[in-house]
Amino acid sequence: MDLDYFHLRALLFSRERENKASLRLSELEPVWNYTNKTIKRKLNKYQEEGLFEYFPGNGRGNQSLICFKSELQDDLKKMVKTSIQKGKYENILPLLDLNIPKSWLRLVTNDLLKVFGLQSNEKDQEILRSIISRTISTLDPLFTSIAMESFLIQQFSDTLVTYDSESMTVKPCIAHNWRVNEDYTDWTFYLRKGVNFHHQRTLTSQDVLFTLNRFAAENNPNEWLVADIEDIDCPSPFVVTIRLKKSNPFFLRYLCKGNLAILPADVPFNEFHWIGTGPFKMKNRTEESLVLEAFDQYFLERPLLDRVEFWHVNDMAHRGFNLEVAGEKEIEYIENNEIPVGFTFLAFNFHRNPFVRQISFRKAMYLILDSEKMHRDLHREPPQHASSFFAWKSKYEEKHVEEIQSLLKDSEYNGEELTLVGLINKREKIEETEWLAREAAVYGVNLKISHVQTFDEFYSKKIEQEADMMMNGEVPSPDYELSFLEAFYNKALIFQRFLKEDDLAYIVAQLNNMCLEPSFSKRDQIRDEIEDYLRSQHAIIFIKHSTKQQFFHSMIKGFVHDSYGYMDLRKIWIEKTPNK
Repeated sequence: MDLDYFHLRALLFSRERENKASLRLSELEPVWNYTNKTIKRKLNKYQEEGLFEYFPGNGRGNQSLICFKSELQDDLKKMVKTSIQKGKYENILPLLDLNIPKSWLRLVTNDLLKVFGLQSNEKDQEILRSIISRTISTLDPLFTSIAMESFLIQQFSDTLVTYDSESMTVKPCIAHNWRVNEDYTDWTFYLRKGVNFHHQRTLTSQDVLFTLNRFAAENNPNEWLVADIEDIDCPSPFVVTIRLKKSNPFFLRYLCKGNLAILPADVPFNEFHWIGTGPFKMKNRTEESLVLEAFDQYFLERPLLDRVEFWHVNDMAHRGFNLEVAGEKEIEYIENNEIPVGFTFLAFNFHRNPFVRQISFRKAMYLILDSEKMHRDLHREPPQHASSFFAWKSKYEEKHVEEIQSLLKDSEYNGEELTLVGLINKREKIEETEWLAREAAVYGVNLKISHVQTFDEFYSKKIEQEADMMMNGEVPSPDYELSFLEAFYNKALIFQRFLKEDDLAYIVAQLNNMCLEPSFSKRDQIRDEIEDYLRSQHAIIFIKHSTKQQFFHSMIKGFVHDSYGYMDLRKIWIEKTPNK
């Protein structure tokens, strides 16, 4: 039995009677994505394996009959049991996407819970297996701009320095010390000795030179991080001096960004065979899974986990998976639902439709998009309203829907079709995009929904070419000041791609001034002015701040999260129950 067999069973499930069902071969073409000839060959193969009896229909277009030898539920149990015994979890996860009774899928998930979560194996290794809701996009630091991928890069690598969000200061990492001249143009870093890459070579200043030059040599959305660099000097293997074209007191914070993780100069970069200095090595990466192993020679504290495995399964199927410990029958869960993960917003593409460029139209959309009503209509808990990038600055804004029609009239909008793009990586995102289209239709705004299927598609030019508006999200890094800069400097993110040129020029000029300002309060004032400008122009519409709800077994210790909302994999461990 393979996945195609179960897709066949799922297709015929609703019409199956006493293990018999009829079908036309043309029905299998979009399901299996095979030619008619290959479909016939595959059906005959299953018959030879004794899975069913196949009676082809006579003549073109006539129905064929299939008589299965066993119940679908029994086949599911057998497939899951065999796959778990062989460690072939990639065979199980796609079953969760089948259109079959959810009660049957619980049989699958109950068995999966025995192998997912935190476990100890026969070698006394601690292993975390976790499910992710989408395939992983690029892990090349030149191009990575998504929170999950940024989190993973941090597991493989280290930067010269790191930002401590609690003390709001920069701390040593690969560089144990540094100094800067008075005008913030010459930065000298002193590197630790004995920092090993995963391929067992010691890091030197030449690796720092290689990493920074790699950013400058290739066009990429993160080149803003190195744009001020004029020259790099390596006077010794463990000293590197970076000279800037102009003063930038904020440059030290740039070097904390995970994208500037130091790479080895002697090995061509390969995102499927990541080599860095980080706490975990990349053991294996496929479309279905990503496997990390602890790096025993890590120059800082070795992770307590020995291995971490991420397995991909569609978000529609895996909702409700929690972290468990194998072999424990008495399960006590701890809930942690106060994990902030940024904010969601509606972005307008100023480069396509003239209506979007009308402030009266954008204000009408602002009044239509009421997050309180959205959550109420979708039968959810009240949202945490957003009116700012930062939750502690956001406040609820009362909206007057009676103004919507006059605003639409002022914009001269008359029901023309506009394209609303949404992300498909989470079920709740799809629901929110569909809700906005329905709510807009009440006031005569005609929104056609188009979904971004993958984050690779998000990076493509298709968004600018097709979207008039986009439901999007922004997740900050531990350094929220740097994240604010990145939102407008990074060419891969929506603000750079959608905002009109004069708005973007004003914001970038303000940010450039912010980087020169030594006072935190004055930098904060500049950020407030930028947000005031965005709100007054309705250039974007803040929707809500998101929180991530997680449950984990009480035996799982060291559970802390980073600002991306992910677990700190270096700290997790299992408090095992003593044998009685």
